[in-house]
Amino acid sequence: MGKIEYSWLGKSDIARNISSEKERNKKKKWKKNAKKSQIPVDETVHCPIDKSGLPPDAVFKYTDTVIGQDIIFKRNNTLYLVDVYYSPSEKKTYRAPLPAGYTGYHGNGLKGFALTLHNVCDVTSNKILDLFHSIGCELSKGSLSSILLGNTDWLYNEKSDILRAGLSVSYAQVDATGSRVRGANYHTQIICNEYFTSYTTLQNKSRLDVLAAFQGLHDKNLLQLTYNEEAVRLVAIADICENDRVLLGNVFRQRGMPITLEHFNTCVEKELPELYNKPVAFTKVKEAFAFAYYHYQDEYPVIELLISDDASEYNNIATLFHALCWIHDGRNYKKLTPVIKGHQDICSTFIEKYWDYYHKLLEYKKNSSEYFAMQLEAEFASLFVADTAYAQLNTCIKRTLKIKEQLLGVLKYPNLPLHNNASELGARQKARKRDISLHTMTTEGTIVQDAWMTIVQTAKKLGVNIYEYITEKISNPSSCKISLAELIYKKALSP
Repeated sequence: MGKIEYSWLGKSDIARNISSEKERNKKKKWKKNAKKSQIPVDETVHCPIDKSGLPPDAVFKYTDTVIGQDIIFKRNNTLYLVDVYYSPSEKKTYRAPLPAGYTGYHGNGLKGFALTLHNVCDVTSNKILDLFHSIGCELSKGSLSSILLGNTDWLYNEKSDILRAGLSVSYAQVDATGSRVRGANYHTQIICNEYFTSYTTLQNKSRLDVLAAFQGLHDKNLLQLTYNEEAVRLVAIADICENDRVLLGNVFRQRGMPITLEHFNTCVEKELPELYNKPVAFTKVKEAFAFAYYHYQDEYPVIELLISDDASEYNNIATLFHALCWIHDGRNYKKLTPVIKGHQDICSTFIEKYWDYYHKLLEYKKNSSEYFAMQLEAEFASLFVADTAYAQLNTCIKRTLKIKEQLLGVLKYPNLPLHNNASELGARQKARKRDISLHTMTTEGTIVQDAWMTIVQTAKKLGVNIYEYITEKISNPSSCKISLAELIYKKALSP
């Protein structure tokens, strides 16, 4: 009998080995790209040569280009001398008007810079005050707070427009991360695709909360519920008993609909106490009524294609197809810690084949065809067979087989990504915000922060100069030339 070899892994080794970056990213040849042509030029200065120092036979060949990058950051306080006259006969004071460029004690340039530092660069309020004070600008904590939290109507409208535009032009990715509001645990839903990223912070992360996020709501109690044919069908599918279904119809068939979730809870508690006291069944009923309204409403596009991790709260959101992330599935294999050498070899060989197959799917996205799809279907069947000598690996393979259809959605919809990394990157931005300022203190502050994060991350994806955008918006939101929602539509339609 051969000698059994063991190899022990510490906790740090296990944690380090979970990442799949090395396997899924093929190494590319490094190439330095020319940057001069990409740099915008604000001023051109000609540098002539002193011809008196040249030999007589010197002939002009060409003009070389050299780039010098710099910024101008300085105080620009203005003292206005305002003439004031008084008429004793009219008992009236006449005061000269301030020039059109005057925008208040704190100008729009200062406000725009403060908002950029705080919302784009994640600089804390105290550090912003330190910077302004160091260059001679007087600004109190209260004034800065008013700048950072004030003039927010356009923020809410812009965030809503971004979400509508983003959901209407492509698939959606979704993920959640933890948040803190006045010391309490909340959850932020990140909805995104290649054109936008939207943040919505809610108390929980149930399916109702997810539905609220897809409808731009910051409180699931504001969700609209309705009773219609789809609600009846969904309640039946949810295995609600016939007696409860009949009672629901008697109560809501003639009632004015839709109604808010908060009103729905009150109504059921009063008129259907037996159903109200069945938490699981009542939750299913609320979800059915909420989905019935979501598919009926036209204020926000109903998402057809969705990709997420395998969290159950994202099930049934997409109307056409719900894809799952290969990276999340691959982590199950990376977490395996075989001890016996034979198991280690089996596991490493399988993982290598796993990521080879992943790269073939990437190739399919570039060159999709019916024949290629059939090949990949067949290869999936031959690769994911739970008959290895390593039991834990077989368990992982069985888990993958259960979600085969959702993992292979790309064969039917090649535009779908294979992973959910875009929403996870969006979650990292929220985590970074949480590191800088632990929590928001009010509901309004939470909504403002979500709106700013939505605008900033969307502007980055669209290549918008965020400082110019912010300054224009706070100067006159209605006349701002930049609309992120319109840019989303244009980018999605451009070849």
